[in-house]
Amino acid sequence: MRSISQELDENYATLRAARPAYKSKDWGKSFYISTIAWETDLYSGDLPDIIGFELMDVISAQYALLVRTRYYVGLLTQLWFAPSEIQGYEDIRKGFHQNILTTMSQATSNHPDVMRLIDITVE
Repeated sequence: MRSISQELDENYATLRAARPAYKSKDWGKSFYISTIAWETDLYSGDLPDIIGFELMDVISAQYALLVRTRYYVGLLTQLWFAPSEIQGYEDIRKGFHQNILTTMSQATSNHPDVMRLIDITVE
């Protein structure tokens, strides 16, 4: 759980650092969301038995937001390299941008509650 907590904290800091660029610019900036600790802990298949299904669901939901954010940042980055003459280019960019902001907001607002539940459950 220490590695997951650390990874979640690092991702939280990353989102908080990147968010102002997405609020003030059309493109935002590139950043990396890590899921290595989560994926490693999931690999054994017995994580729910160790931490409980409730905590597993909460952490899974948080990682889902992080992965969704990473996905849309990747799409927005790919769009940046595409010809701007593509029909609907600006609407696509705005959609990706809005999805990034929305999932960033959800992930950062959920973070304190997720970390609190981890601390309570692990104690």
